[in-house]
Amino acid sequence: ETVAANDELVAHLHNKLQHSAAQADILRTNLQTKTTEVADVEAFHTTTTASLAKLQEAYDALTAQLADKDRIYKETVAANDVLVADIRANLQAKTTEAADEKASHTATKATLSTTQAALTQYHTDMFDDATVKRVTDIYKLKKEVENNMTAAGLMSLGLALNHDETASINGTPHTPPMLFREALEIDPLHALSWYNLGNTCLGAVARGVVYEDTKCFIKALGIDHKFKHARRGVG
Repeated sequence: ETVAANDELVAHLHNKLQHSAAQADILRTNLQTKTTEVADVEAFHTTTTASLAKLQEAYDALTAQLADKDRIYKETVAANDVLVADIRANLQAKTTEAADEKASHTATKATLSTTQAALTQYHTDMFDDATVKRVTDIYKLKKEVENNMTAAGLMSLGLALNHDETASINGTPHTPPMLFREALEIDPLHALSWYNLGNTCLGAVARGVVYEDTKCFIKALGIDHKFKHARRGVG
């Protein structure tokens, strides 16, 4: 949508530039016409001045008339000078505006290119095979827990999540420690849940009792004395 909007903007700017060029052509034509008129007036003035040199006495009235024409001519030249200055100023303004629009278009294209690259990278990061598989596995575990809540299912879902992630179980967000605690509510002799609860937090509450991580490992070891990882946790 952004690219389409930018294409539309570029087309609009292109039309404006074409319109400005057409106006500039009209102004050039007008200027050429005025220049021709000035040249004609100058030629007429030269011819009249030569005639006045020969007919000075006979054409005093004509001299006054020519003086008035000379005034009009000077006013016309002055007006044309103002017009030319305005045309130049307008052309400069249009040139500057076109340059600014071109720079803005270039910046927009660069921004779009950067955004596209970022989106491509985001898509690559978010939808690589490993990520898709992990999300799919978590979804399956969550559905299994919602359909049949067991200590093993809750523990597996807790292990699949990162420490700062949550999974919604029947509309309620659950962190990994919460999942391990619920697993112990179902089966207080689930050694793996005790061990993982100890790994996920320094202090935990299970079945109404506050346990530190070491005590969680001790509980796991008490249930399964061959649990090597729990023995390492005890120290």
